[in-house]
Amino acid sequence: MSFHNLLYSSYWFNQPLILRGWEFNVWLGFLLLLTAAGVGVLLYKQYRANSFLKKALGRLSTCFITLGLLGLVWLWLRQERVNFLAWRFWLLAWMILALIWLVQIMRYIVQRVPKIKEEHMARQQREKYLS
Repeated sequence: MSFHNLLYSSYWFNQPLILRGWEFNVWLGFLLLLTAAGVGVLLYKQYRANSFLKKALGRLSTCFITLGLLGLVWLWLRQERVNFLAWRFWLLAWMILALIWLVQIMRYIVQRVPKIKEEHMARQQREKYLS
């Protein structure tokens, strides 16, 4: 594949050939690993005591599981050569969705969680003197 093809709409909006050999195995392995990582993070979240981390891990596991399953559906549609739903455009949309979703999760972890922790500590200090 030439990177020059990425500039043409015919590359993104035409029916691609099915994947064979190592390419198919790499895609399938990556998407199954992504889904398994989501399930692993979901199980890990159940045993965490920190409620702030639990919410972040819940968001991350939802992201991984959803992206993994959507990717597997897209891969199956591509292998079955389904018109319109197998186009490479959907892969690009999937990647943009993944990027936006992961940025939102990171923003929550980096910006929002410290503020929530501060509010929680302030509330505990206030309630210590009120009760």
